[in-house]
Amino acid sequence: MTVDSHPATGAESDALTAIEQRIARLRAEPADEPDGAEQARLLIDEIAKLPSLPDTGRQIEALREIGRYLSVRGVDAANKVRAADVAVAKAREAGDQSLLGLARHLQGTALMYAGQYSPASEALAEALALTIETGQQQVVEMALVNIPVLFAAGFEFHKAIAMWEALLARSPPTDSNGWGIHANALTNLADTRTRLALQEESAQIRETLLNRALIEAMRSKQILAEREVPRYVKMLSWRFENNHARVLFAMGRTVEANQRARSTVEMARSAGSQEGRASGTVLLAACEMSLGKVQSGKARLETVLEQLRSEGWDIPVTALNDIYEIAAVAFDDVGESDKGRQLLEELSRLGGRRRMMEILEGQELHLRRLGMPVASGLEVDLSGGLADNLMRRAEQRTAAAALAAAGDDPQAFRRWLEVSVEPLQREAIIAESADDPSGEHCFRVGKLASLLAEAAGMDARACTTIEVAARLRDIGKTTVPGPILFRRGTLRPSELHVMHLHASAGAEMLHRCKLPGLLAAEQVARHHHERWDGEGYPDRLAGRAIPLVARIVAIADAFEAMTHRRSYREAMSVDTALAQVSMLGEAQFDPDLCRQFVPMVQQLQQRHPDLDAFLGERAKDEAFARARRSLAQSLSIWHEKKGAGTATVQ
Repeated sequence: MTVDSHPATGAESDALTAIEQRIARLRAEPADEPDGAEQARLLIDEIAKLPSLPDTGRQIEALREIGRYLSVRGVDAANKVRAADVAVAKAREAGDQSLLGLARHLQGTALMYAGQYSPASEALAEALALTIETGQQQVVEMALVNIPVLFAAGFEFHKAIAMWEALLARSPPTDSNGWGIHANALTNLADTRTRLALQEESAQIRETLLNRALIEAMRSKQILAEREVPRYVKMLSWRFENNHARVLFAMGRTVEANQRARSTVEMARSAGSQEGRASGTVLLAACEMSLGKVQSGKARLETVLEQLRSEGWDIPVTALNDIYEIAAVAFDDVGESDKGRQLLEELSRLGGRRRMMEILEGQELHLRRLGMPVASGLEVDLSGGLADNLMRRAEQRTAAAALAAAGDDPQAFRRWLEVSVEPLQREAIIAESADDPSGEHCFRVGKLASLLAEAAGMDARACTTIEVAARLRDIGKTTVPGPILFRRGTLRPSELHVMHLHASAGAEMLHRCKLPGLLAAEQVARHHHERWDGEGYPDRLAGRAIPLVARIVAIADAFEAMTHRRSYREAMSVDTALAQVSMLGEAQFDPDLCRQFVPMVQQLQQRHPDLDAFLGERAKDEAFARARRSLAQSLSIWHEKKGAGTATVQ
């Protein structure tokens, strides 16, 4: 789909034609062409330099084709985001709402696969609203295929499934693009039902989910075989095969799953997809272990890990999560040996390091957009291990000038700090979404910690620093594999060990931001699970050896958790929770702080009958919450249009 709002001059049109021809040649080459990513980057730069107004639609279509090429390769998320950013800039300059809807969809999808979930939500919400308004049914449906991926990434499986089902309930497709969208929705639906089934404790519900997933996986492959679909969808056929294999493996049909996994590896090799090769190979290893070839399966898994470590394979975090989940299921089948625990922990570390890299890149991009000078970014030496490569970043962040500009004005300092850490705060909210889908828990803990700091005699600036630090305390959970983080049942000892690593991971992430004002946040992230008696983690600090900021946040966090329902227990009353805090003084908490905390909360309760509303007030203005509300509003408009008849969305 192209929309041109302005005529092109001869020279500009010739230049764009030459670029389009080069893109066509690039897409015709093998997907694993060594310099393909570099060629794509140069093409993006050349398009960016063209005047936006002539041939705007053709330029955006060219950028879209580059993005599809990079998607098939399964690498270079940064260039895919850059291509989409250029497309959005050109659409805005052209003042064309139709083009902007398409460009924002490209941007949202690119950000989503780069792990930047919050800005992806904002982009896809605007894309959906614009494309509904301008009547672009095809782009509307593409957005409706991708928006549920965001929900699934946050383990909101039921919401994702409901959206894909609603999309598939529409009239059958009439063209190749429509069939491509339909096939993608089906395979995504099959994959999400499988992931939901793997968490399900009821055997009957699990069987029902997997039976439906198998039908959807087979139907998606049937469309690829019998219908004309876009080339980029065909190039991702390994993903359809892999989803089919995962369903069969989850159903216990291991011999069939083994055959499909082998096909996945071959298809991925043909497409030049590292992600597909890794996913298929791990599934092969899992099948071998389940079929009794335990040593062979472990050896195959070790080979994949070595490729991830030393060859720098560029695998998205979502794929690494899936790989971890399949490997964990296999070790459940054969018994978790010491070697198995080591392999699973290494997989979790690789996924965690990559997720940390994504978050740091998002934070750096945010600071650049604010005009704050930051380091040049990631430096990669492919001769080293992958974990080291992902974390080798320049250490200097020079946002101190902005901090100095806040001077002694507490409100100016608050505004600066909250704006600076916005992407980190969004990630912290996402990390806690399993226990708190509202996103308010972080803010309630922050407010309580700030008030306790004030009661302890700290000044306004210190209280603000502690409030923001408390919101970020569990950001390290973003590095924990989703199958562990969102597990409803009891964690195995090895999984509990991985979960406990979130404290040191969060501290490392905040340290690497090198943002003035985050030293307290770094201390809180690392030490808010320490105990006064020395029995906490990660460093088993005791008493006043635990930083004061961490002691303050530990009490606020525990009280706030006690007074709200969790999957494993009901909420306590405020009075019961305060009694619990008092009882745990000198064991878990600083006794002096406990003696200040209890009367403080009692007074708050008298002044604010709805204590939650008072403590969580700032959550309503948080950027991620606004993005989710915007997305919900766009989806509501789509449902209204759909209910009025398909003629309203053209």
